[in-house]
Amino acid sequence: MITRSEGSAPGCRTGHEPTPSFYTRWECLNDWLASHAGFWRPAPFKTPSPQWEGRSPGLVRWLDALDPAALDYFDRHPAELASRIAHWVPGMADYPALTDLSAISPPEAAVARVTLDEVDATDMPGRKRAQAGAFAAAILPLNGPVLDWCCGKGHLTRTLARQCTAPVNGFEWDAALVEDGNRLAARFSDRLTIHCQDVMAPELRWPDVAHGVALHACGDLHRRLIAKGSDSQAPRISFSPAAIIGPCPTPIIPWPPGCDRPLTPSSCLARNSALRFRKRSQRRPGCGRRGSVFVSGVSALMPCSGHSVASMTIFRCPPIPHD
Repeated sequence: MITRSEGSAPGCRTGHEPTPSFYTRWECLNDWLASHAGFWRPAPFKTPSPQWEGRSPGLVRWLDALDPAALDYFDRHPAELASRIAHWVPGMADYPALTDLSAISPPEAAVARVTLDEVDATDMPGRKRAQAGAFAAAILPLNGPVLDWCCGKGHLTRTLARQCTAPVNGFEWDAALVEDGNRLAARFSDRLTIHCQDVMAPELRWPDVAHGVALHACGDLHRRLIAKGSDSQAPRISFSPAAIIGPCPTPIIPWPPGCDRPLTPSSCLARNSALRFRKRSQRRPGCGRRGSVFVSGVSALMPCSGHSVASMTIFRCPPIPHD
């Protein structure tokens, strides 16, 4: 992980960096998404004729000519989709560079080492197992206690427990999931405890010096994680949100030491955080091809962005192949 001391300040380009920092990558990705919002923002199943059709008639004709097999192919190969439509939308030529995280992602061998073996992954879907392994590899080493926020059955909790010698705990409000998770941990001798806890409860107590983690926490749940962890002076917070939330009127986390302003959605680093992304199904009865294939290309970008601010890490796990 790159921390503030290893990269330039948000929005700064020193001219001496051999590769972009997390901050400059985040800026470029935000700017790229904002500049193409006219394509991905209209809901394809609610906006029959988005404005971009009038500006790109050639793209409309090309998309309308695609057969179902081509739609499925481009759904699985978004980089090729971007390359093909760059003729009409030149900015799509930047897609490969924006989504290539090879320089800042854990090596595949490291991910494989920490991913649970299939025989140990009872009740854990293959895609979830792979995502938990990628997440764990990205935040190692774990040098202290860990708190898995909204952990469900503890798929990520169990993955992390095998990489951590300190106490590992999980918070989950669903009593049935808590019971199942502790049962699985006992069955496989994983040293962890899942607690039945509503993380939105006012009386919630953050475990001492715990590194807060969350895989696919969404909406107010990861906002609460940031705020509570910050208030409790958590040494680290790492999460991969399932949704990007809009602007809020108050600061959500203090700026790192040495800076005089808080990190808010209107600050330099987060100035485009008002961008909202929604996961939409790729096809529906009666849905035009234009909507399904273009949303496919934009959706494929979302698992790839990341940035780190001091001890807080917000990132997306590398894309996982379809099951």
